[in-house]
Amino acid sequence: MAAALSQEISEIKMPVKVSGKWPPDMQPLSGLGFDRVSVSKSAVIARKADSYDMRGKPYLVCEIELRKKTVALRYSCPSGSHPAGRRLRATLLLLRTLRLFPSITAGVSMFSAALIPPVEFSEQIASEPYESLLKKYEDAAAGGKQALLQNQRLLSTAERVSAACLALEKENSSLKSRVRSLEAVSDMQLQELLLDWLTARQGGFNLPQFSSANAIPIARCEEGLEQLARQGAIRKVPGKFAVQSFGAQNRQFKVKSPIFGGSVERLRQSFSKFLPASRRGIQESP
Repeated sequence: MAAALSQEISEIKMPVKVSGKWPPDMQPLSGLGFDRVSVSKSAVIARKADSYDMRGKPYLVCEIELRKKTVALRYSCPSGSHPAGRRLRATLLLLRTLRLFPSITAGVSMFSAALIPPVEFSEQIASEPYESLLKKYEDAAAGGKQALLQNQRLLSTAERVSAACLALEKENSSLKSRVRSLEAVSDMQLQELLLDWLTARQGGFNLPQFSSANAIPIARCEEGLEQLARQGAIRKVPGKFAVQSFGAQNRQFKVKSPIFGGSVERLRQSFSKFLPASRRGIQESP
């Protein structure tokens, strides 16, 4: 018999004599509440479940295995509980079973060895003063109530945490959608916005202000600035920015903090192919 979770399996085994036919008639066992009785030429096994878990599997189980020369009693006992009470109940079931079969006899000494420990424990409990038992009961009841209150608090906390997690997940999803929409600005559109901003402000540039005004993440704005710098469209001059416009001379602007400078190199390259060769070069400021 396999042990259930958080249980211990104990066994009591003793010799017996069978003077009648074998196997014996098991019909008398119907009144003892056994769930299953199996009979073979070598053994008779009777099993009784005293309780079941939430999945419907037997939890507290007693099993009696009767053979021609021996009888074995196996019973489960929850871990952490006192085994004497469980042993007394299982042994009483064995006694009631053997009483139904006069042809089966067992030694008194063996039964005494099995019954004496739980009987002594029962006597100890019965002889304990009522006030002491009442105190133990009240302490156990108070402990159970405290555990129940703590469990309720934990459940309440878990519900609040779960609700907060759901709210954060929704907010995170919304923020991700917003970030995706903001980052959807193409490189070309971003570069146009940056160049227009620099030109309109005579080279002055404030990164947080530009990000807020155009609803574009700062990291994305920095990417656009880096792209313009690598293309040569913007160029940093010590203390100033050189901003180029097509058809006009370069203009120098004082640096604003924080400031980036640049030139409209992209526009010059786009339109230079339509100009005479003598006008295709535009001098950049030193």
